[in-house]
Amino acid sequence: AKVAGQKAIAQLTNSANQDPSKIPDLIAAAEANNPELGKDLRSRFVPGVGIANTTDDAKYLKEVEDRRKNIQANAKAVVDIVKKKGTFELMGPTSAEIERRIEQIATDMAKMTDPTSVARPAEIELVRKSLMDTGLRVQNKTALKQLQNFYNTVEQRASSAYTSRGMKAPAPQSLINTKVVNGVTYIRGPNGEAIPVK
Repeated sequence: AKVAGQKAIAQLTNSANQDPSKIPDLIAAAEANNPELGKDLRSRFVPGVGIANTTDDAKYLKEVEDRRKNIQANAKAVVDIVKKKGTFELMGPTSAEIERRIEQIATDMAKMTDPTSVARPAEIELVRKSLMDTGLRVQNKTALKQLQNFYNTVEQRASSAYTSRGMKAPAPQSLINTKVVNGVTYIRGPNGEAIPVK
């Protein structure tokens, strides 16, 4: 049974390298057949990204990816508001909603690079200007173009967040570090050690 479990883990490792959606299956199989390995993989798993090399890397990956997702969700909400109601309302609930989302975006943008940062008024204003202007003088299509340009800034900021932490941005093709030696598949452990799975 142990050999069959190890073989299943090895097959799932190869499968997860090809299709990241299989990583939860790999973790479940590892937890069932090798609890120590399963616990280690779960501690380094970052949903939507893969398995980090270390638990510290996983923490940073989760932090950057959570901030990126928050920014993208808030920016999408602003796009939806502009498409539905335009940029012309200077006061009222639409303006307040855009202001709230811009402040959330500014906070996440600041914290993506520096987790100890606080979104200062000047930073919020800088992000606001990079997002869009509101009011009668701005056409909806101009605001939407500014928002699209902002999306590129988010990706650049995320990339610099990885660099500032001494990491590379996650690469979808190499989510799980494996190596096969003499027919035995190894997964990289939390401290860089090789852990046999077959």
